[in-house]
Amino acid sequence: MISHNHKCIFIHIPKTGGKSIEHALGKNVEALHKKPWKIKHGKPDDQVYRRLWDDDTYFKFTFLRDPFSRAVSAYFYQLGLCLLRRKHGKKIGYYGRGIAIAYDQAKQEGLPGEGFREFIKSRRNDFEDELRMARSVWIPQCEYIRGYSYDFIGCLENIENDMAYVSKTLGVD
Repeated sequence: MISHNHKCIFIHIPKTGGKSIEHALGKNVEALHKKPWKIKHGKPDDQVYRRLWDDDTYFKFTFLRDPFSRAVSAYFYQLGLCLLRRKHGKKIGYYGRGIAIAYDQAKQEGLPGEGFREFIKSRRNDFEDELRMARSVWIPQCEYIRGYSYDFIGCLENIENDMAYVSKTLGVD
């Protein structure tokens, strides 16, 4: 995400709390997440970011997450998508709040079939070809940070303090 208003570039690594961060920066998250994948979850060397990456006037930051927690989150997210698909009987697109509701329902209902262990072993599920999330969530977080110069790398597990720093740096309430 690029914010010319706040003079910042936020690299949103999947399943690291990025939507909350984008929302905190005043972005229309639903509209932003209808854009191409490289705009939502791109790397610094993607064309959309590359042209501004060396501009020292832009604050460049990202957030990381404990890898196990990230895998559990991906599992429940995709489990929620499975429940939505069964309910609606069609391919899953961007359902916004519907995914969040299905995600909560999936957590309450427990683990289906072979569950989390098989999900981790296979690194895929029946949505892999239909949803980029199934592949991209397995891109190691280091791929988004190694070799790139960031002004700040926060941690989801410390989001309150780390976002306070980002907010102060950018002059955002």
